[in-house]
Amino acid sequence: NKYLEIAIKIANFLTTLNVYEDSDSLCFYYTTALKNKIYNASAHAAAFLGRLYSHTSNKEYLPIVHRAFRYVIKNQNQDGSWYYGQSHDGSTLKLVDYHQGFIIDALYCYLKYVDNNQIYLDSLHKAALFYKEHQFSPEGKSVFRYPKRWPVDIHNQAQGIITFKLIQEMVPIFSGFSEIIAKWTVNNMYDYNSKCFYYQKWPFYMNKISYTRWNQAWMLYAISCMLDNTRDSKAT
Repeated sequence: NKYLEIAIKIANFLTTLNVYEDSDSLCFYYTTALKNKIYNASAHAAAFLGRLYSHTSNKEYLPIVHRAFRYVIKNQNQDGSWYYGQSHDGSTLKLVDYHQGFIIDALYCYLKYVDNNQIYLDSLHKAALFYKEHQFSPEGKSVFRYPKRWPVDIHNQAQGIITFKLIQEMVPIFSGFSEIIAKWTVNNMYDYNSKCFYYQKWPFYMNKISYTRWNQAWMLYAISCMLDNTRDSKAT
């Protein structure tokens, strides 16, 4: 109850924010100061409200959630990807990286907790297919920012593990790919002596800086997601 009360306070703040709106959709601005429309950030906020709805049954969240995900769907590229967003000056921020995984995760939450509409499932499937085929090699090595290949960044690796583990129950064709990414990551970017994951791998050298947040925390989260799902499947 304590943490639910905190989540509700966050939701009360989110629902009072000034947002971008058109006829049938909306987008949360990236900050209260800059009117940037960043797709993954807006989807993340909407997914939070959707998850909270599943705990509270507060239908006041639903119009916001539905409209926010309409905006996400409308701005998905034909190939399944999303750019990073639109700047406050109207220019498109053409960046494709691990934020693709963030949006897929948010879509998964929308489908699971709010509305399992086929349109959104098709969007998730198309997005995940792009993510797998264009942002990772078959061996599980990520590209940095599509189509830029290098460096291999630990956060990209971690997000791939998280996303493909999360969605495999909903889209079974992606089953097992998170394990492939995890295996490549451990074999190529983990130091057994120092017990840490490296930051970035380049063609001829390794950046071994051990960032607590960017390297270790994200990989801890990723491996925890894998272990949690493995435990659930064994219990079943």
